[in-house]
Amino acid sequence: MLPALAAAASLAGRNTDRDEHLIALSVDATNCHRRRVWECWQTEGTRTGRWGALLALGATIRAAGLEGLEPYARPRPMEIRQVRHGIGIRQVSYDPEDELVPADA
Repeated sequence: MLPALAAAASLAGRNTDRDEHLIALSVDATNCHRRRVWECWQTEGTRTGRWGALLALGATIRAAGLEGLEPYARPRPMEIRQVRHGIGIRQVSYDPEDELVPADA
């Protein structure tokens, strides 16, 4: 139903040419980790595809109202941070999106 939903939004004057717009239009990802939402959106090759992955993550599939609808931003790039390790320093991967996920999510 996503093509029909996107067509209706497009006829109403909304931009639907990018995934950022389609996610905002079809998924309520409140309290979900942004990077995990994007990983679910890109899921292929399974029986339920992106929709099953999004539901398993805790997102809600729905048709959003067009008023005040904003594109769902892509996650910020992963970072490499240096942390103390014993008497030296080691590099670790850090996800800046972890800061934005509520503790109870």
